[in-house]
Amino acid sequence: NGAIDQLDEFSAIIWPDELNRFNRNTQGKFVGVGVQIELDDQSNVRVVTPLEGTPAFRAGIRAGDLIKKINGKSAYGMSIDQVVDNITGPDGTQVTLTLDRPIDDETTAQAAAEPAASKADAKDAPKPERKYQEMELAVTRQLINVVSVKGWKRSGAREDDWSWFIDPENHIGYVRLTQF
Repeated sequence: NGAIDQLDEFSAIIWPDELNRFNRNTQGKFVGVGVQIELDDQSNVRVVTPLEGTPAFRAGIRAGDLIKKINGKSAYGMSIDQVVDNITGPDGTQVTLTLDRPIDDETTAQAAAEPAASKADAKDAPKPERKYQEMELAVTRQLINVVSVKGWKRSGAREDDWSWFIDPENHIGYVRLTQF
C-alpha cells in the first residue's frame, strides 16, 4: 500500500481477497441470483429490486423483502460485500435465502386510512408495527449479465426498455453508463 500510495490518484492495488469483488464490478457479469440489495436503517439487508429474468425474479423475490439468512447463516451485521460474497457462488449451485416479506394487515391499513381527530392526536399516536411473513427459498445461481448502458427514462419493465431521447424532435439523446 505504501508503494502504491506514491503513485498517482488513479493507481491502486487489488489484494487477492478483493479480486472476485473487483472482477464482479468491472466485467459486467457475475454468477449469483440477480438481486440489487442495500442496508436499511436497522442494518437489515433489503432487496431493492430483483433483476428481470434472473433466478431471484423467477423465484418470486420482491422489492422490500428482507434477507435474514443466507444458507442458514444470519445476514444481520454483515456488510453488503459480505452478503454478496455469501449469495454469489459457482454457476448451477443453490443458495437458500430466508426472507422476511412485509405483509399488509387489513386492520393496520384501515387504521392508517382513518383521519386523526386532531394533529396532536396524530403526532402522539404510535405507528402500527410492520408485520412480516418468513419464507425460505432455494435459488439456483446462474450467470447474470449486468446492463450498464441506460437511457433517459424507462419506457417499460425490462432492463433494456429505455427512452433514449431527451428531445426527440431535435434528436437530442442521453446515454448513461453505470460502469466503465
